[in-house]
Amino acid sequence: MRLTNERPYAKPEAAAKRLWEIIQKIEPVHGRTHVEKFNGPFLFVDMATPAEYSAGMNILVERGFCQWHESGTFITLLKETDSHFD
Repeated sequence: MRLTNERPYAKPEAAAKRLWEIIQKIEPVHGRTHVEKFNGPFLFVDMATPAEYSAGMNILVERGFCQWHESGTFITLLKETDSHFD
C-alpha cells in the first residue's frame, strides 16, 4: 500500500523539461528572464517542490541551456531549441 502519490517532477529530467517549457514561453527583457516568472508557475501552479526546482535548474545549467546571473535574480538563455528533451 502506497501512502503517497507519485510526484511528476521527482525525476530531475522531468523537472528540467517542464522548467524549459515554461521558460521558453516567457519573453526575455534585455536578454534576461527573471526568476519569478518561471519559478512561480513551476512551484505554485505545477505544485513542484523546491528540491525538484533546484534539480531541474541544475540540469538546465549543466547542459548549457541557460546561465544564472551572479545576482541569482535572472537567467540568460544560451539555447533556443528544446530538441534535447524530445
